[in-house]
Amino acid sequence: MLKTTFATVFLAAAATAQTVSPTPPTDHTETTLSLGTSAQLTTTRVQITQYLTSTAVNTQSLDPSVSVLGNIRQSFKPWLGYAANFGYTRSTEANFGPTVVQNPSHYLAIPNNIYETSLAWHLQNHITSRLTGFADAGAGALTFLPVHHAYANNFAPSVTFRPLGLATVGADYRFTPHLGLRAEYRGLIYKYPDFGGIVGRSVTLTSEPTISLVYQLGRKR
Repeated sequence: MLKTTFATVFLAAAATAQTVSPTPPTDHTETTLSLGTSAQLTTTRVQITQYLTSTAVNTQSLDPSVSVLGNIRQSFKPWLGYAANFGYTRSTEANFGPTVVQNPSHYLAIPNNIYETSLAWHLQNHITSRLTGFADAGAGALTFLPVHHAYANNFAPSVTFRPLGLATVGADYRFTPHLGLRAEYRGLIYKYPDFGGIVGRSVTLTSEPTISLVYQLGRKR
């Protein structure tokens, strides 16, 4: 009888302890690191200025190039997260027109090292256990660092910073719990650099189709 009573009390106490014991916290944060490559494709802009007796045409373009992109993302909820981007490419800005160093029909090409730093609001949705769709929207800056420091007519283009707007849409596909592949389209809108007033600064759009290798640190359970 005593043994039965003791066993009953012990089981009741264990059940009570199990009921009031706190539930282990669940990690709701997903963190990914990625490194990839993209094609830098920038829209050529043409400015036409009409004068009383003539018309001036100025053209600005950026040669297509291959870019490198690093990315850090954290998602706390499907609609709440952030993405930090770090990019690099080397390209030549070509300027053709009568306003370039005040020489009619003058062509000027300025090679640049171009660096991107940007921060974006990140949204994502787990479509399947392996496939995740996402979209980003944010802002940042482009740094145009001229490769050469002296040109004809004794002028030197200066380092130029340009604010940018960023929009991204894409998907991640996981091969393992930690490794995956990312395909995305990135659109950057900004003004061409003027290198200290040497050339114009038309608004343009850079398209960057990007492929990246992704390492995932955490995943929502």
